[in-house]
Amino acid sequence: MKIKFWKSTAEVIIISSLFFCSVSSISASESKGYVMEDMYQEPELLPIQKLTVNKLYKKTLTLQDNPNGGSGIKNNVKVSLEGSLATMFFTNVRYSEEKVGDHSRYGYVDIEGMPTVEGEVNVYLTYEDGAGNQASYVLPLQANFLPASPVTIRYIDAGGLEINSPKLISGNVGDNYDSSTDEYKLRIEGYVLNESQLPSNALGVLSEDAQTVTYVYDKIPTKAEDVKIVYLDPDGLEIHTPKLISGNIGDAYDSRTDDYKLLIEGYELDQSQLPNNSTGILSENPQTVRYIYHKIPVKAQDIRVIYLNSEGLEIHAPQFISGNIGDAYNVSTEEYKIKIEGYTLDESQLPKNAFGTLGETGQTITYVYKEIEITSGVVDQPMEKSFDDQDNKKITLISSRDLLPKTGERKNSSYAIFGLIILSLFGLMIGISKNKNVSN
Repeated sequence: MKIKFWKSTAEVIIISSLFFCSVSSISASESKGYVMEDMYQEPELLPIQKLTVNKLYKKTLTLQDNPNGGSGIKNNVKVSLEGSLATMFFTNVRYSEEKVGDHSRYGYVDIEGMPTVEGEVNVYLTYEDGAGNQASYVLPLQANFLPASPVTIRYIDAGGLEINSPKLISGNVGDNYDSSTDEYKLRIEGYVLNESQLPSNALGVLSEDAQTVTYVYDKIPTKAEDVKIVYLDPDGLEIHTPKLISGNIGDAYDSRTDDYKLLIEGYELDQSQLPNNSTGILSENPQTVRYIYHKIPVKAQDIRVIYLNSEGLEIHAPQFISGNIGDAYNVSTEEYKIKIEGYTLDESQLPKNAFGTLGETGQTITYVYKEIEITSGVVDQPMEKSFDDQDNKKITLISSRDLLPKTGERKNSSYAIFGLIILSLFGLMIGISKNKNVSN
C-alpha cells in the first residue's frame, strides 16, 4: 500500500493536513486526505514539518483508503511519538460511523502540543483497511525558536515628550519579559517616576507583534529666574512700576492677561510694538518683556511770554505757546527773545523758566528790557503802539522814551519851564491890579 496526498472531495470534513501550521491559518478548504494504495511494510518518511517554539499547534489528520468513497479504515490505527519533544505532544485516534450503503469508515488522528525548547519529534502512524491492506509512515516535526519583535521601553514627561533614550527587550516568541526591574524602570535626573501611571504591560510575553511599555515621569520643580514686565514710553522711560512672573523652570508664562498688560492712566498701549516674548517658558535665565505706551494728548494751559521795561510796563505784544501737557517748550530762541526798537534786553534779568514743560496751570515768562539812551537829536513826538492781548482787547502803549528830553536838552527845558512860570505869575499880578483900579 502506498500513501499519497489528494484534495478531499468527500462529504467528511477534513480539518487538517499532514503538514503542520498554526491553528489560526487552517481552513477546511485547505484540508487534504490520505489514500492507501499498494501495501508497504517499511514506513514511508514524509517531508519534515517546521514548528515554532512556544507556539501552540493543533491538527487533525483524516485517513481513508479510497478518494472516491468506500473507505474502510478499521479500528486498529496506531500512533506513537519518538524524539526529544515527545513528552510535549499528545495524540488521539477517532473513527467515524460506518456509512450506510458503501460501509465507508474514516479514521482521525488528533495531534496537539506546544514545544518550549528546540528539538524534534517523529509521529509514527500504522493502520489497515477492511481488506487487510496495511500502511505506515513517519511524520517528522522540528521545533525552532522564532525571533520576536522587540519590546520598546519609552520614558516620557507629563506632556508626552521623551526625556530619555528608549530601551529594547529582545528575545524569541513566547519568552517572558519584565520591564519593572531597575534595568528598565530608570532614575532620570530632574524627574521622578509617576507611580500612579505605571504601565499595565510592564510584564508580558514576547510575540511576533511589536509592543511598547511607557513610563511617565514628572518634572522635579526647580526655581526659575523671574520674568520682568516693564512699561515704557517711546523714549524708553519707565511709566509704571515693573511686574514680575515667578515659577519653576519649564513652567509656561503669559503676560498678555489684564494682570500684566496694564491700563495706565494718561497712556495707551502701542499695539504696533507688542513684545514677541509676551508668552514663553520660565528658565534658568532672567527674561524681560517690554510694553510700549504712547502718551494720550491733553491740552495744556498756554504759556504767556511778556516784554516789559524796567518800570514794569509792557513794551511789546505778548506771545503765547500752546500744546499738550508734558510737551517741552523753549523761549530762549530768537522767536521769543526778540529785538525791540529803542530797547535792549536786560541780560541780568533773564527768566529762570525759559525752558520747561507745558502743564495744567498757565505760566508767564517775563523778559525785561532797558531803554537805549540817545545822546543827540530832536525830541520826537510821543509814539503810540497798539496791539491785541490774548482776549482780543486793544492795548495802546506810549513809549516813555518819547516823553523825555534827549540828553543835552534837559537843562534848556528847565529854563524854559522856569521862564513860563515867572511870566504866568507876572500876568496874574497885572490882572489883579487892574481889577482893584476898576473897583475904586
